[in-house]
Amino acid sequence: MIHGLSDGADVAATLAAVAAMGVKVERRGDGALVLIGGRSRLHAPSAPIDCGNSGTSMRLLAGFLAGFDWTSELVGDDSLSQRPMDRVATPLALMGATVSGRGDRCCPRCASKGAA
Repeated sequence: MIHGLSDGADVAATLAAVAAMGVKVERRGDGALVLIGGRSRLHAPSAPIDCGNSGTSMRLLAGFLAGFDWTSELVGDDSLSQRPMDRVATPLALMGATVSGRGDRCCPRCASKGAA
C-alpha cells in the first residue's frame, strides 16, 4: 500500500510500466494505491514500455528487467532518447544481462534480456 504517491509524469510512467508487467494497481477512495504483485505474477510486457521523459524510470526499469528471462524494450520521448545509457547498460552487461540499444552509448529504446 502506498500513501501520498506523487501524481507527476515520472511516477505515472513507472506505475504504468509495472502494471504492464502484471502488477495489479488498485486506487482507493482515500488516494492510497494498493499494488498486488510478486515475482510469480510478473510477465513480459506486451508492448514497449514508454518511460516518457523519465530518465529515472528508464534506469530503474532497466535494472529491474535485467533480472528476468524475457526480452523487453524501453522507449522514451525525443529528449530521453538523446541521453546516454551506457552507465546503466555496461554494469548490467557485466552481470550477465544482454542489453542492446541505438548508438555506441546505448541510448533508450534498449532491449534487455535478463540473465538466465
